Amino acid sequence: MPRAVAEFRVVSRGGRGRLHVMIEARARRRDARDAAAWQRIRNGVAVCLLAIASGTGWNGTATAARWSLGANYGFAVLHPDHQHNTTAFSWPGTSLGFQPGMRLGVTGGTRTSEGYLDLGVLFLDGDDDSRRDLQASLHYQRNLAPESPTTLYFTAGAGIVHRAEDMPSSSASATAAVFGGGVGVRNEISNGFGSLRVEARVDRIDKGSDGSVVLIPRSFVYALKVGFDLWLFDDDD
Repeated sequence: MPRAVAEFRVVSRGGRGRLHVMIEARARRRDARDAAAWQRIRNGVAVCLLAIASGTGWNGTATAARWSLGANYGFAVLHPDHQHNTTAFSWPGTSLGFQPGMRLGVTGGTRTSEGYLDLGVLFLDGDDDSRRDLQASLHYQRNLAPESPTTLYFTAGAGIVHRAEDMPSSSASATAAVFGGGVGVRNEISNGFGSLRVEARVDRIDKGSDGSVVLIPRSFVYALKVGFDLWLFDDDD
């Protein structure tokens, strides 16, 4: 168990001594918060994996799966609990605006259910400092009318947000859980080889800190996303 140690010097007429106070309660609370955050990440990803596996028919049989590669664009408002709002417009999306730009998806033969991975990476490097952002999340999508060219869908998912900053005098990094969901409309184009998406969603980001330095504030993200997906091939092609 990590321990936070505070040392006080006590000066008296008779001489100088040291008083060592071991402060364990704060370390325990910090470790409990970290464990709870990772537990939420694991639970969210596990639920998404189960939903994707059952929805797309990945049960060990030879059910055909269809893969897609897409991009996300859009507008987002980051609303921290105790700070000012930040507005981001990304074309394409970036992890800096808490909207990952790349989407890798898969669906079963009926296309009722889809699973997809949203991924965004950002590196900023200057003369005296640098910053790295990473966001990855796994999602499940339920299409209400998959046989129709245009369908309403619901989606939910969970993942992580990671941020690291390097400065001349110090460096810090933190990882936080993110989870949320949304509703959207998908329209197929090019005889089903592509699709357009418009989605409104809300995500919740946990706090990520390195000691007393808060790198990722606990926030809500309200987003309007537009996306394009290219359907690549079937597993049995």
